[in-house]
Amino acid sequence: MGEGIRGRFRSKRARRAAVTQSLADLGFEPQQAGADELVLRNCAFADLTASHRDLVCGMNAALVAGVLDGAELTSLHAEGGPSETTCCVRVRGR
Repeated sequence: MGEGIRGRFRSKRARRAAVTQSLADLGFEPQQAGADELVLRNCAFADLTASHRDLVCGMNAALVAGVLDGAELTSLHAEGGPSETTCCVRVRGR
């Protein structure tokens, strides 16, 4: 997914917008929360978090990190952390 974005969009700004749209298409409901932070308001795999929270959160963080890496957005990173109301993953500037 990230490599596809990198192949279609040259500027970092366009790649960031495409990553945000891709995460929205997957059901994560991304929302800008400051200049260099993106909050994923919905866990696309919320039904599994009740019984497998650590696995799901780790998988989500790896998915988002892979998209960022593939899109060559090295100024951003995915980080996880517990959350009761949103996805556990945040995208932040380095």
